[in-house]
Amino acid sequence: MVIGSLGDVVFEVSSETVKSFDNYKRVNSSRWASHDIIGKKPVKEYLGPGLIEVGFSIKLSVFLGVSPEKELDALRGYCENGEIVKFIINNKPVIDNRWVIESLNENVLSWDNKGNMLVVDVEVALKEYPESGDKNGV
Repeated sequence: MVIGSLGDVVFEVSSETVKSFDNYKRVNSSRWASHDIIGKKPVKEYLGPGLIEVGFSIKLSVFLGVSPEKELDALRGYCENGEIVKFIINNKPVIDNRWVIESLNENVLSWDNKGNMLVVDVEVALKEYPESGDKNGV
């Protein structure tokens, strides 16, 4: 059963494959300016919404029917090339805008005797990418 996707990386759970994510975190923020007033406290001015940030972890394991190296190559490519991707959960976009991968934090838990990754935990940090002309974009 497909849970969702990040670009071409598909999150799925079946009798043969488990490639899912955990520890999903979402941060919504707003942007504020602070105007100094002599002899008084600063005055805050609302500028607009901030960019949404999402983080989650993925366990990639050959024992769960996944090729850690192949999946990491795709995620690294998105991150290092600044690719803009869709993030889908439950057959619908998480938000109307797309995303960039700001960072990947990899923790290899085990290797085989030939130096192949067997199990790796990956922390993914995404940031919203508003399209030009979007009401929240520039």
